[in-house]
Amino acid sequence: MQPAYGTTETVYIATIFYEFCKELKIGCTMVGSLADSAKVDYQAGVESLLTTMLPYYITDIDTVWCYPGHMSAWYCGSFEKLILDEEMMRNVNRSLQGVNLTVDSKYMQNLQTAQAKNTFLSGRTPKNYRDEHYLSEIFSKYGVSDDMSPEKTDVNLIVKNELANRIERYQLPDLTNAQKKILQPYLPSKCKY
Repeated sequence: MQPAYGTTETVYIATIFYEFCKELKIGCTMVGSLADSAKVDYQAGVESLLTTMLPYYITDIDTVWCYPGHMSAWYCGSFEKLILDEEMMRNVNRSLQGVNLTVDSKYMQNLQTAQAKNTFLSGRTPKNYRDEHYLSEIFSKYGVSDDMSPEKTDVNLIVKNELANRIERYQLPDLTNAQKKILQPYLPSKCKY
């Protein structure tokens, strides 16, 4: 027998537990962005997405606690997957907001302007379009354009560059002497204060 951590089956097991908790009128937590995959691949992406989205659609739960970057049933993690999970969660949060169905009187004018530019995604994109859509900074939106350079279209390369940028920008926080004293016994020799 193998426990189901990270697979989409996790959500179904958690839903059973959720229904049990609901019946007993006690609190319940569900977690998302889990993956059973040991690689940052399509399986990891599908499992992360489903463990994050399904709870909202098959229960009445209003919060899902996510653990971005977790892989192989909590056995390991990946900074690359963490960045992809963040992007997935931004998309999920946008989809949970729903769609504004009111009609803007300027839509036809904005469509004609966009038609002249041949896109809504660049330049002075209308505010209502930006508000109604989530424009990813990680996923490629270039389609079959002439510029198919890997820097713009290869998601793996984009994620590696984002990770390198975050590491370069990271600054270690200042610690008080009391905090350093607490940490000191747990630090490897070369990292001690």
